[in-house]
Amino acid sequence: MTKTFTVLSYFTMLLSALPILHADDVTPSQYEIAVKQTEAAPGFRNLQYIGLAFHTYHDIFGRFPPAVSYSPDGKTPHSWRVELLPMLRQFSDRVDIGPDLSDRVKYDAAIRACGYDVNQPWDSESNRAILNDMPAVYRHPGDDPESHNSAFYAIVGGGTAFDPNAVTQYKDYSEPWLNNTLLVVESRSRAPWTKPVDIAYSPDSVVPRFGGFTPDGFQTVSCDGAVHFVPHIVETDAIRGYITTTMDDSFSIPGIPFQFD
Repeated sequence: MTKTFTVLSYFTMLLSALPILHADDVTPSQYEIAVKQTEAAPGFRNLQYIGLAFHTYHDIFGRFPPAVSYSPDGKTPHSWRVELLPMLRQFSDRVDIGPDLSDRVKYDAAIRACGYDVNQPWDSESNRAILNDMPAVYRHPGDDPESHNSAFYAIVGGGTAFDPNAVTQYKDYSEPWLNNTLLVVESRSRAPWTKPVDIAYSPDSVVPRFGGFTPDGFQTVSCDGAVHFVPHIVETDAIRGYITTTMDDSFSIPGIPFQFD
């Protein structure tokens, strides 16, 4: 672990020495350093799988899942981490989750086959048992291997990818907001992985402190499924720009977006 932290500190030092450019002016050298830093940080593979699960879900339903989904009666909430269980089971266990999952009844049955009943509260007796079957991708590699706490959270608020009053979807994968909008972030928030809780955000409030596993920064996955390590040296305004889906923001985080000639 010390070796990893030393490598990350080295890359953070290099990034801090580079001039801060506008998003459209990201250079190949900045991008290459950012990629190496991202791949060196623990949690990289976790977020790759999570991003893939989000996009597979979008392929089925034509949208990303909301931060909180509800049972058929509209009363019992469950987390996006639960909503993605059939996707993750398919990737990690190579289990065929079956055809026609765009049918909500069949999809809820697929979640139930993973061990979670969407008709019961997350902390009900029937659903507490699945805490022990936490998908490995939700646990940070640096956390206690017996931990039931998620290391990855959605950012919920107006203008985010998890805006409670909007549906997040795309018609074309080349839509520019996808590669510079934060989807899921690493945070040591210590919430059980099935609990339908995430990180609230408002442009009028202080930006939440993310990370907690790696001293130099935190891992994220953007809406295009790409993983990015964000050093703590990045300015608050840049993180705000990354959090929101609007294309009016101009922010500088090396490698986000990673477009250059």
